[in-house]
Amino acid sequence: MVAGILASGALLALLTVMFPRFAKYFLSGYRAEAEVQQYAKSLFLDRELFATRNRTGILLLVSLFERRIVILSDKGLDAQVKEEDRSAMIAAMTPFLKRKQISQAFDAGLDSLSSLVTTTSRETTINELPDEIIEEEGL
Repeated sequence: MVAGILASGALLALLTVMFPRFAKYFLSGYRAEAEVQQYAKSLFLDRELFATRNRTGILLLVSLFERRIVILSDKGLDAQVKEEDRSAMIAAMTPFLKRKQISQAFDAGLDSLSSLVTTTSRETTINELPDEIIEEEGL
């Protein structure tokens, strides 16, 4: 009986590695949200997106496996990027993410973001961070 339990556990573990769709059955919505939020904060710190003169770094994260979007902005943008703005950006991106149109999702998010963060001061328009897309494979 113990061997049967271990064998079925090993089979399920193998299936979750080989078939990501199968693995999603074991991931609750709350856990997915928490994992993506934690990963976004970790990435924000690891890439030192906070290291700008006026603390104006922004991270726009799209997690394909969990199908979640996180927008983190640094303290210098608190007055410009409010929670309802983040929600509106995520709502604009979500339909594209559901259809696995990742570039269109980013375009929608960046369009919304650029309309929020437009400024007239030359000092705040200096780009201190790289604009590259960071692509990482899941573990």
